Amino acid sequence: PNGTEVFTNVGPNNCDSTVTINLNVLPALTGSVTNTICDGDSIVVNGTTYNTSVTGATEVFTNVGPNNCDSTVTINLTVEPAIDITVSNTSPTLTANQSGASYQWLDCDNANAPIASETGQSFTATVNGNYAVIVTVGSCSDTSACENITGVGIKEAASNVVSIYPNPTNGMFTIRLANTNQAVSYTITTLEGRLVEQANNVTTNNIEVDLTDESKGVYLLRITEGNSNSIYKIVRQ
Repeated sequence: PNGTEVFTNVGPNNCDSTVTINLNVLPALTGSVTNTICDGDSIVVNGTTYNTSVTGATEVFTNVGPNNCDSTVTINLTVEPAIDITVSNTSPTLTANQSGASYQWLDCDNANAPIASETGQSFTATVNGNYAVIVTVGSCSDTSACENITGVGIKEAASNVVSIYPNPTNGMFTIRLANTNQAVSYTITTLEGRLVEQANNVTTNNIEVDLTDESKGVYLLRITEGNSNSIYKIVRQ
C-alpha cells in the first residue's frame, strides 16, 4: 500500500522527517503442470523427477521473471496402469493376456516386422519361428518378449487324408478330403500372413479353389479338423 511515515528527532537538529512510500506489490506467480504419461515414463519439473501419480504437488522456482520473484507450480500427474505384455503359448497359437487392447503381431526373425492382417488378440503361426506382439491401450504401447514356435510342420501336398492337385498350379486346384469324420475348416494365406480365402464347417470331400487373381508364389493351406491342424504348401505358378 502507498502512504507516509514520519521519523521524529532525526538529523543534527532533531527535526522530524516525513517519508512518502509508494509500494507496488506484484501478483503471485503461479502455474500448473497437468499431464498423463505411460507406465515407465517420467517428467522432470524444477529438477525433480515424477514417475507416479500425484495431485497438488508443488515446486517453487526462485528468482524468475523480470522482477526476480518466486513462482509456485502445482503438479497433477496421472500414470496409466502397466500393460500386461505376457503371452500364452499354446503352439502354434499365441494369445496376448491383456484384454481390451489393440494388437499387432511381429515376426522377430524378420527384424520385428509387422505381420500383415495379424491384429487380433490371438495369432496362429503358419511357419516355425519367433513372434511377439505390440499391445496398445489408449495412447500407451508396449511389446512382449519373443515367443518361439516349433510345432508347425509344412507338409508337402500328399497324404492319406488330404490331396491337392494340381500342385504346382496355374491358379485353379482341388483340395480332396478323404477319411474325414467331421466338418473341417480351412484358410489360405500368403507367407506374409495375408488371408486369401477361408471357409468353415466344410463337409464336401472336394473343394475347388481359384487363385488365378493372386500373384505367383507360395501359399499356405491350413486345414483344421477338430483339434488337429495340418498345413500344406501351395505353389502358384
